Parts: sequence; C-alpha cells; structure tokens
Amino acid sequence: MKKILDLFLKRSPTQKLQSIQGLLDQGKFADAHQQLLALKNQRDLDLKDRFKIANMLPLIDQDQQAIELFRELGRGEDPRIAKKSFSVAMSIHRRLQQPELAIDAAIESCALGGSVPWSSVSRLLDDCDDAAAVRLRQKMNDLHPSEKYPFYKLFSLIENRLSNSDSSLEMMKTSARLGFGKRKSTVPWDESNPLLRPSFIVIGGMKCGSTTLFNQIASHPKCLSPLEKELQFFQYPELDPDWYFQHFPRAKSGSGFITGEGSPGYFAYDIVGRVKSLLPNVKLIFVRRDPVARAISHLRHNIRYGMAGKGVAAVLENVDALQSAICDNPAEAEETMRLLFRGETSFSNHFLALGCYEILLGRWRRQFSGQLLELELDEFQANPVAVMNQVFEFLELEPVEVPNESSNVGQYSRSDAETERVMERLREFYSQVDQAWGSR
Repeated sequence: MKKILDLFLKRSPTQKLQSIQGLLDQGKFADAHQQLLALKNQRDLDLKDRFKIANMLPLIDQDQQAIELFRELGRGEDPRIAKKSFSVAMSIHRRLQQPELAIDAAIESCALGGSVPWSSVSRLLDDCDDAAAVRLRQKMNDLHPSEKYPFYKLFSLIENRLSNSDSSLEMMKTSARLGFGKRKSTVPWDESNPLLRPSFIVIGGMKCGSTTLFNQIASHPKCLSPLEKELQFFQYPELDPDWYFQHFPRAKSGSGFITGEGSPGYFAYDIVGRVKSLLPNVKLIFVRRDPVARAISHLRHNIRYGMAGKGVAAVLENVDALQSAICDNPAEAEETMRLLFRGETSFSNHFLALGCYEILLGRWRRQFSGQLLELELDEFQANPVAVMNQVFEFLELEPVEVPNESSNVGQYSRSDAETERVMERLREFYSQVDQAWGSR
C-alpha cells in the first residue's frame, strides 16, 4: 500500500484529483481516504485544487477537516473561491444541524458581497430559538456592515424571524436600494418609479437548464433583472408580499419593460394557489430533462457543495417505498408528492421525486391553463435560437439575438459501473411511475 501511495504522490495535482474522484465514484472510500489525506497536506496546490479537496473530504466522513479547509480558503486571496467556500461550509454546518455556525458562515459570505443562498438561511433561522436569533443579529451589528445589499437582506430575514415585520421590510428596502443603485442598467434606479410586478417565473426544473434559460431571457433589452434570480419566496409563507416585491426593479408606467424570477424548485411545492392569488396573470416556464440524467446531476451537485452523503447510490434511498406509494395508489400521487416535499412522509428522496414531472405539473396545468410554457432541454440545446424565439413570443417580447452561454455546468467524471447500475434502477423507477400515473 505504501508503494501505491508513493506512486500516487508523484503524479500531477490533476492526476491525483482524478484518481481520488475515480475511487469515490466506485465506492472505494478507504482507498480514497488515504490518498485524499495525503494530498490535503501538500502545500504547493493552487486554490482551485484545494477547494476540490475540501469538497471531497465530507465523502470520507471528514466534515470537520472540510470545514476548516473551507474557512481557510474563505480568507484567501480569491474572492470567488472565498465566497463559495463559506457557502459550502454553511451547507455542511446545516447538514450537521449546527444552525448558529451555519449562520456565521453566511454572515462571512455576506461580507464578501454578491448573493447568499437565502433558502438555506431561512431554514436555519427556523431552527433557531428567539435568543439565538437575537445573538445573530448582534453579531451582524458588531461587524459594522458595509454598504453591501446582502447584509441588509440577512438583517431583514432575522427581523422577520423575530416577528418584526416593519423592520424586516425596511431592511429589505435598504437592500434593494443598495443592490439596484450600484447596478449598471438601461433604466437607472429611481425610487419615484413604481415597482415592476413579475411578468414571468421560471418554475423549474432543477438541473434542467433553467438558469441558462433565465439568463437568456434577462438578456433581452426589454427585460430587467431582479435583485437575484432565485427568490424562492413562495416556499416561505411567513414572508410578506411587499418583502417579495422589493426584489424587483422600478420603471416608469407604460415603459414596456418586464421582469421576472427563476426559482427552479417552485414546481415541486404546494404553492400553486399562493402564486395564483398573488400573481394571477403571471406566465410560467418549465424546462424538463431526461429524469435519470437530472437525478444523477442533482446528486453530484449536492455532493459537490456539501449537501449530500457518499456516492451516486444515495440517489436510490427509499426508491422502493416511493415507487410503491405512487404505483399502488396513483390517484393519490399528487398528495403523496405534496406530503413528501412538506417532510410529512416516512420516506423522502427529492432526487427521485423531482423527476416525476407529470405528477408535479398537474396542479400547475390546471390553475394556469394557457399561462404555462413547457420546454425540453434537448431541444433547447439543439436549437437555442428557435426555442428562445418561442419564449419571447410567449412573453410578448420582440425576438432578438441573445448570448448562447450555458450556466451552472458541473464538471463530473465519466460514468462507472456503479453509476450505470444506479441509472438502470432509475430508468425502471420512472418507467413504472409513468405507467401508473398514465393509467389512473
């Protein structure tokens, strides 16, 4: 074994990382553990390689070492890696049920500017008692936040958690003023102009190209971007609509500008009625992808960012229970999904459930008949111009040429025998579910 390790250490950093990733994909965690710890102690690695190592450490049950390395990278010279590092550290703390440490990581991320994963922060605040929320507010005050909008948005979430709705809204208004005020836009920020209501929402799916689609819509000269793409407001009923609307730009009445958002988790949650009530005329867009490829991509994304456990086999957790729940009683499949995403079932597997498109979209189709555009990722990739013209027509915008650039593309290793086995079981699962749903 020592000879193998010596040979490993003579390889280039890229070769070493590929070797470890291959062992992890094959479920050889003991071998990966040895190589990874040997590599971790090498100080001649660049920041990107050290970030990859930190991402791998949780897969060999080294969460604390991962957190320490992420925090070290968070104080490094590369602001992009630093921000990502604090974000992943927050996810690991959250998975370990350490809400206050997770919020500390979120605060440090805020200090670097840019956006923060608000859904994670909101859930963490739900886990805190009032005393903990007050302490977190004090920590932020002690940091003397600079003129960066994420600080004030985090302040607003804490105030909302403490039931200080007026203060929460004022903090959000400050966040919007700072965020939009520093943005270069064809329409300068002017608080005398009315807020635009969202004309469209990209409701999903997750890992289906929704970010690329949203960015291309936002590139249209008549579309103004929100403060952030993923607002996830409708998943949190305790948040006030006025708080939500502060995330959108302002423009003169009759200017012809539109705005919207893209929260790809929306389509899976029991929020159709709330969306219809608040935005009865909004147009919805959904992108679907082969559900097997989607599930594997989603799991690997979560592993990469500290939100999941070991290996691709984790995607099959509770597969038999979920398949039985749907196939044994397909008439109740929508209710099964509703309870699953509310955490009220004895089993849970979002990786699987998020690919049950027909079941999850049923409620949206009924409530938003004529207001829902469904797209295929394969077609979007093969014919981007034609698909974007279809989208612009749906949104009543003039067709224009927009940059054809993909976003959030993960770099993953090639499939191995274990992944192929998992994918075969996934194909069986989705085939059985589709048959059962179609026969109801």
